[in-house]
Amino acid sequence: MKVLVSAFPKASHFFPLVPLTWALRARGHSVRVASSPSLAQLVLGSGLPWVSCGEDVDTRALWRGFDVLGGAGVDPAAHTRERRARAMTMFAAVGEAMTPDLLDYARHWSPDLVVHEPRAYAGLVAAEVLRVPLVRQLWGTDYTAGRWAEESPFLSALLASHGLDAAGVNPLGAVTVDPCPPSLRLPGTPGEAGAPIRRLPTAHVPYNGAGEVPAWLRVPPRRPRVCVTWGTSTRSAARGPAPVERIAAALAGLDAELVLAVPTSRDLAPLPPGVRVAESMPLHLLLPSCAAVVHQGGAGTTLTASAAGVPQLIFPAVVDGDENARGVVAAGAGLRLDTAALADGPLVAQTVHILLSDADFTRAAARLRQEVQSLPSPARTAQGLEALVAPA
Repeated sequence: MKVLVSAFPKASHFFPLVPLTWALRARGHSVRVASSPSLAQLVLGSGLPWVSCGEDVDTRALWRGFDVLGGAGVDPAAHTRERRARAMTMFAAVGEAMTPDLLDYARHWSPDLVVHEPRAYAGLVAAEVLRVPLVRQLWGTDYTAGRWAEESPFLSALLASHGLDAAGVNPLGAVTVDPCPPSLRLPGTPGEAGAPIRRLPTAHVPYNGAGEVPAWLRVPPRRPRVCVTWGTSTRSAARGPAPVERIAAALAGLDAELVLAVPTSRDLAPLPPGVRVAESMPLHLLLPSCAAVVHQGGAGTTLTASAAGVPQLIFPAVVDGDENARGVVAAGAGLRLDTAALADGPLVAQTVHILLSDADFTRAAARLRQEVQSLPSPARTAQGLEALVAPA
């Protein structure tokens, strides 16, 4: 069968699609990955066929003047409303830019199946217009389920331009591929208007991009290795490297090998002696060697750390950060601090010391890794998706 894969043009949205897409290829199916031009190198680097759609949208411009973390004196409810509105404006703008080219290609190629992640609305439109089954691949917790009534008004222009309306669209698709282990799933996640969601639980096989294993990573560390990262998403990157710099300064006196995993080291301020910078290193290569990881709560980092069995300290700084931190803490596999604690170096150091010294966190992280490994593989899920396509 032919499978068209659609992603919002950011690494954090595309990378979770790679293992399933490769599993489909390995079963002999033809796949194409479609997104905005800026995603081209990441897709080609994964070895998958690429289709460029539309022009790039300046997504960072849509967040200028907005502090994604809020702050003192900010009304939390109003802040959340504005954050969600800005996010949906961004997703809709990218969808409007991508959809014409994606639909033109899809009409020519005639896919049997469309796989998309929940914010790749061009894929949703293509599946609805072409009347082919839609597979919804999550990147983490299913926090978007049940939000269609709230979010679809931002998509009204996109839907109307292709003869669709929100009431007649099924945003949940035929099935949802869910990579979360049971401990990290949101409790009682509803479907749209109470409709049940047909889920295919699937083990998270970490893919964080292509990369080389450096010499220092080929041998066991002499001291406990601690990874510090702040993710790759637009809103994480918009804050710059300041959080990792603060954490590095806080942990400078810790008896540990500190590794900063950052997209680029270009803007980093001078760091304490002995801190290693791993620029653009895939976390799936680094984390298995680590005794702890400190991060911003993004789904990709949370699931990669869970799959590696690494205790986590989470500063929730992204849209799903609170949900991810809640699950990790409840599983006993980590701790959380509010982002305001970044200014309290002794507290940060003490918290990481607790993660490293208390074996209960290591054991709980190992149990979480076992939960991930016990789920069906992407290969098995790929086989199950074949049933969605009726024989010709």
